[in-house]
Amino acid sequence: MVGQGPDRRRRESGWPVSGARTPHVLIPVKRLTRAKSRLSLSVDCHRGELALAFAVDTALTAAAVTTVTVVCDDPRVRAVMTDLSIEVITDGAATGLNEAIGHATASFGTSHVAVLTSDLPALRGPELADALTATTTKPRSFVADADGTGTVLLAGRADALRSAFGTDSARAHRRAGFIELVGRWPGLRRDVDTADNLADATMLGLGAHTARLLADTGYSVRVLTHVRLPGHRGRIRPGNPQRLGPE
Repeated sequence: MVGQGPDRRRRESGWPVSGARTPHVLIPVKRLTRAKSRLSLSVDCHRGELALAFAVDTALTAAAVTTVTVVCDDPRVRAVMTDLSIEVITDGAATGLNEAIGHATASFGTSHVAVLTSDLPALRGPELADALTATTTKPRSFVADADGTGTVLLAGRADALRSAFGTDSARAHRRAGFIELVGRWPGLRRDVDTADNLADATMLGLGAHTARLLADTGYSVRVLTHVRLPGHRGRIRPGNPQRLGPE
C-alpha cells in the first residue's frame, strides 16, 4: 500500500483541515495477537486481521480530519501504518492501554490531544471533526460508546489526561471529572468488540479495509459512500447490504 500523505488526504476529503485548536489524535492499538478476544464470527476471519483492518480504517478516517499518531509496538501494525504515511510511535512496552496512553501523551506537554479507540470501522470524517471541535470547548471531555458504558474518545490537555479505559470506562471518566459530550455521531460511538457490534457497524457502513476483508470471507457487508474497494470495479453505494467477493 502506498500512502497519500496526511495533508493531501485532508485536502481531498472535503472535511475541515486541522487548525490550531483541533486536537492531535492518538490511536493506541493492541498487539494483534491479543486483539479482539471477545469477537467471534461465523465466518473464517482471524481476529488479528480484523483488528488491523479496523485500525487502518479508523486511522485513515481520522487522518483526513486532523494529525494522527498511532501508538503501538506490533511490527505488522507499525509497517502497515507507516506505509500509509501515518505516524507511529512505540507504546513503551506498556502492559495495558492506559499505560500506553500515558507514555504517548508524555511527549505532548500541555497540548490539547484526543485519544481515539482503534476499533471504529464505521467512523465517518464529518462526525469525528464535529466531535473534536466539541472537545475544544471543555478542559477534559469524553464520548461514550453506543452502549453507554465504554469510551471511544477522550480529550484534554496531554499532561493532565489520566485515562481510565477498561470495564465501565464511561463511568470512570465521568467520576474523574471528564465532561461527557453528546452528538449525532453513530459511527464514532460504534466500537466493535462483539459480533453484534460488528453487525451494527455493518448497517452503518464499513470502511474499505474492513469491508474488503469481510467480503472475502463471504460476510454480507455495507460500505461507506464513495468507498472504492481494492479489486472491485466501480464504487459501492450504501443501501441494502451487498455480498462482495474477490474478482
